[in-house]
Amino acid sequence: ARKGLYFNPFLPASDSTMQSLGSIITDLPYAQVEINYQVTGRKPYPSSIAEAFKRLGYRTRLFYGGYLSWQRFGDFAHDQGFEEIYGAPHMWKPGAVTHEWGVDDEYLVDFIVNTVNDDKPSFNLIMTTSYTPPYNVDIYAKGCPLKEVPKDLKPLFDGGLSLKMLGHLWYADKCLGDLVKRADAKLTRPLFAFTGDHFG
Repeated sequence: ARKGLYFNPFLPASDSTMQSLGSIITDLPYAQVEINYQVTGRKPYPSSIAEAFKRLGYRTRLFYGGYLSWQRFGDFAHDQGFEEIYGAPHMWKPGAVTHEWGVDDEYLVDFIVNTVNDDKPSFNLIMTTSYTPPYNVDIYAKGCPLKEVPKDLKPLFDGGLSLKMLGHLWYADKCLGDLVKRADAKLTRPLFAFTGDHFG
């Protein structure tokens, strides 16, 4: 935020992952139409974020820690103009922790840092997967400090999220912070946009 733009108040595009992603990718508001399944979405909309960045001379990439077959996500991203599209199978390596949604976020981060380079300006859309049921990342082994709701959050806490869920938000945030630190140390030209599962 110190080096770019930061908006504290914002509204999600919808209350589910693919509907929100559809809005991010196409720049079209969600209107109760699953855009990733529409025939018109088989070619880039003029408002497509990938097409806009390509017109500006950027290489476009999408990184998803999950499986690209989910909701036609990989095909939809390709149809909307992303040049490089990576999912969990690209990120798997011996010893990597996987789950039904893909790989843990730290493996997503490693893959991104090892894939993105400075040879050309690039726009990189990244979607994490660790904030997803059954919330089975060993967050305490990863260093999660949450044993109770932090005092400064208690007035805002309505009990709608468990500590386990909050811990997975902490883990996703930690991994993205690690990505920013690592990328900032070696790269100057990429632009990153991050999103996560669900509407939060």
